[in-house]
Amino acid sequence: MTIESLLIKEGFYEKSFVFSDRNNLVYSKRNSRGKTTLLRFLLYSLGYSVPSTKGLRFINFITEIRVRTDSGKVVTVTRPASDYVEVAFDDERRTICLPDQKSQLDELLFGISNDLVLNNLLGTFYLDQEKGWTLLNRGTVIGSIHFNIEELIQGLSDRDCSDLKEQEMRLNRELSRYQLIYNIKNYRKSLDQEMGSLLNERFDNEVNMRVAQKQLELNDVKIELNRIDRVLRDNKQVKLLVKDLKLRVDVPGREPLLVTPENIIGLNDSIDFLIAKRKIKASEYRSISSELTRLIQRKRDLEESKLVDVESFANVFDSAILQLPLTQTHIDSSIEKIKEEIKQVRVRISDATRK
Repeated sequence: MTIESLLIKEGFYEKSFVFSDRNNLVYSKRNSRGKTTLLRFLLYSLGYSVPSTKGLRFINFITEIRVRTDSGKVVTVTRPASDYVEVAFDDERRTICLPDQKSQLDELLFGISNDLVLNNLLGTFYLDQEKGWTLLNRGTVIGSIHFNIEELIQGLSDRDCSDLKEQEMRLNRELSRYQLIYNIKNYRKSLDQEMGSLLNERFDNEVNMRVAQKQLELNDVKIELNRIDRVLRDNKQVKLLVKDLKLRVDVPGREPLLVTPENIIGLNDSIDFLIAKRKIKASEYRSISSELTRLIQRKRDLEESKLVDVESFANVFDSAILQLPLTQTHIDSSIEKIKEEIKQVRVRISDATRK
């Protein structure tokens, strides 16, 4: 296929480009002069879903591209909107919806009917100023257009791996289901830790008991924090007192030694120990306080649901989750088994492609 010309319209403005049937060089003496924009307009006019460049929205433009196919047929493709193109060749006119009928347009322009080749055709010739030749970059070509060299080779060699591909897709769906079950298992574990095993019985008594228990724990930690603070204050007072008194002690054979907080054995170590212990207890206090807040809110939710005599959907869901027979070992082994099966299918696809 050879591109002969491109016409770009926006309202009363239009710009046309005529190309040689040999080699064409797109260049500029300075950057940001529209080279990338022109190349993307060419792709856009051929029906590809490419991102607009900065400051432009391709959907605001009407494009008209004239190409000559390898069979010598002259085809004009007009794209007045993003979701369809109008194709004219010989005495025939056709409207093609995008992206659903994109393969029909590509088959007309490139003379190729193999979907595996058509789906990966852009990656064989598209050049990106940041990535280079896209053929060397698996994955995304540009925008949402993807490239897979194995599929391209399979299409070019007319090798059918559709059964293996379908098997891989089925296994991936199954893997997604088990990963969802894995997440649900973790959620149920958090419910067990937060509410205990009586959630499916509306856990009224359990909630009340847990609230009372956490309140006692919180009170114990608070008493311990107050005790540590009191001892710390006393020790700091001792340090200040020793410093102010300027006490001296007799040392046989030496001059009297000035007593300072630094040379009282164990005083600073004791204070450091108390400070570290207080940090641990403060962290424990915050954790218990946060859990108590959640339990109290849960208790309020239960009381409100009783007032209207309707159990909230969240509680129904939690209750149902707790009744599911989920086994962590079975879930993990199933996930690993499916991953191994996917790996084996991909090896078979790769072997078929290499052959």
